[in-house]
Amino acid sequence: MALNLTGAEKYNPNKMEELQKHVAAQVANGSYDRDANLALLRLYNFEPEMVDGQTLANVLLLALMRLPEVDFSLLLHLIPNSSQDLPLINAVISLDRKLESFQFMQFWQEADQLREILNPIVGFYDAVRRYILHSLLNTFQQLPKTQLSQSLKADGATLDDLISQKIASDGWMITADNVIRFPKKKKQVSQQQTASTRSQFDKLVPVLKLAA
Repeated sequence: MALNLTGAEKYNPNKMEELQKHVAAQVANGSYDRDANLALLRLYNFEPEMVDGQTLANVLLLALMRLPEVDFSLLLHLIPNSSQDLPLINAVISLDRKLESFQFMQFWQEADQLREILNPIVGFYDAVRRYILHSLLNTFQQLPKTQLSQSLKADGATLDDLISQKIASDGWMITADNVIRFPKKKKQVSQQQTASTRSQFDKLVPVLKLAA
């Protein structure tokens, strides 16, 4: 769907319905349009009584799929005050907190309670597993296979296929006692990149608040 969001069109309240449908389309086809979603949240701030809780939750979940990028935090700052205590929004925020604090098993427990909301989002679980794997690889040099299974909520042939692929493509190794060893990474570079990304986000937030 091509949206005209240049200039004053970003603040046109008549765009709200179109933007909400655009969010639904992203959920259904696995696409992502941060600029359009930002525009919708700006309109929600102008007319908080028009907020659709399900659409707002989907906007945040689409952003959650982009971790470790800062899209989720960026959009979270634009949620209207009147919507911040909605149970569904708090549930989505809790998912983010669990992921970013390495509470992966707790994340999956909470995600199980939100299956009706999460299942329709194309690619959601794959995106989350990519982020979890990214976090593990940047933190550990080795990991028991059981912990990897619990973190990714993957087992059996699914997990074995992943490990086999990573052994072939990324140099993973697995010991006789089922400990997976990862190639050494330059953590300092990763930390510098993360700090730079966060710094860019901190500069953007005041601008977005003014724009809202």
